[in-house]
Amino acid sequence: MANIQPQNRKTFSFRWLYKAGGYLCLSVVALIIGFFVLASYFNASYNPSLPKVNQRSIVLDHVSIIDVTAESAGDRIIPNQQIVIEQGQITAINPAGSPVKEHYTKLDLTGKYVIPGLFDMHVHIQDPQQLALALSYGFTSVRDLSGQKRHLAWKKQLNNKTWLGSNLFVSSPIINGASGHILNQIITTSDQAQQFVQFAHQQGFDLIKVYGYVNQEVYETIAKEASRLNMPVAKHAPHPVENSNWEYLQGLQSLEHVEDIFQGPLNYEFDFNEAEKVAERLKQLNVPVTPTLTTFDHLTQLSLHKHQYVKQHNKKLHNPFYLDLKETHTIARWLDASEAHADYNQRELDFLKQLVLLLYKNEVPMVLGSDGGTMYTLAGPAGIREIELLAESGLPSFEIIKMATVNSAVALGVEEEQGVITKNTIADLVILDENPIDYLQTIRSPFAVVKNGQFLDRSALKKIQLGAEETDSWFKTVVQIIDDWIWRNF
Repeated sequence: MANIQPQNRKTFSFRWLYKAGGYLCLSVVALIIGFFVLASYFNASYNPSLPKVNQRSIVLDHVSIIDVTAESAGDRIIPNQQIVIEQGQITAINPAGSPVKEHYTKLDLTGKYVIPGLFDMHVHIQDPQQLALALSYGFTSVRDLSGQKRHLAWKKQLNNKTWLGSNLFVSSPIINGASGHILNQIITTSDQAQQFVQFAHQQGFDLIKVYGYVNQEVYETIAKEASRLNMPVAKHAPHPVENSNWEYLQGLQSLEHVEDIFQGPLNYEFDFNEAEKVAERLKQLNVPVTPTLTTFDHLTQLSLHKHQYVKQHNKKLHNPFYLDLKETHTIARWLDASEAHADYNQRELDFLKQLVLLLYKNEVPMVLGSDGGTMYTLAGPAGIREIELLAESGLPSFEIIKMATVNSAVALGVEEEQGVITKNTIADLVILDENPIDYLQTIRSPFAVVKNGQFLDRSALKKIQLGAEETDSWFKTVVQIIDDWIWRNF
């Protein structure tokens, strides 16, 4: 038998594995660096289709000013006035027809009425175009209650007059308990709560937003730490968290959603006696309530009228990522609602309107907020709908105007410069064809909006609304959301 020699075999080497591993690590590092470079670029850049700032010195002549601070009905309208605006501020209020310097653009507004720029105190801005859209409806200021890193970038751009939109007050990312999702900040311990409040303060958020689903220890830590840092807090639901006391709601900037009075203290009972007790508690607390009737009205209409109601909304105004998210979850839920559930929603909506009127009669302070950004609602149109729903609830027109102006400014602590029409305040104004105290519907279609001294007539407002369809891309939004999550968790 032939002697068969074994073939020489190459000694097995791990060198190629080390090389492959090295290349893989370098690739991962490059991808991570590339992601953050891209996210940084997205946060620093802005959509070139956003409206531009173009301030000038103007005079609004022969106007009637609505004085939202007037204590008696006879003092609410100041007729035949002249408002002088320079460098974004009201520099003088004179009798109509007073002489002005040659470099001013003088506008004869005989027969028009002027109110302070409107506030929407509860919105969810999901695209920068929505800040321009809100402005085009007269909302010169909005408060976003689900802040992200990109909101801080938008706020900086607005403050630097890079583009034109509503003033943006932005809360921290929503603090939630263990049941929260990726867009919330999940907090389950006191240490986490204290650290996150400090983080939000350092990063420049205007306030803390907390859901009612956190535990007592976490909520009370948030309240104490925010108070120590002189940072306002807005809380979801106008009642204490489980096992906590009403005293921990003292000093909050606002309490959100009247529907949570029905779903919380009233335990889904249409009980006016119990509602009276809650109203008395809220009056003693003296913390503004933001009713947000619009979002409940919206889900009611979705459940009642299904796709016929959907057709009334322009989906192009929505950020594509958020539109996908909302249509898959919240909107689908109400489109699938049974007839019985839809009828129940209508009954609850009617009760919520009565509850708002009850709060008003009990002198509970209130501010205007729509929850615009939920489902198909958007800041701007949603705020107008909120005004209509408050009127349907039985609130007087003048009180609704106050909720949307001076009350909101006071809650935000900016009443010295916004929410009123006086000398040395910011020139954020809405000009109307008719007296809104007598005919509130005139707010639906402003004759013009003045933003920081920039005069926007109806054609300019319409142009902004058409341009608002040019939203950020799905991809850009996803990158920014992931970047935000990493930023606040690592």
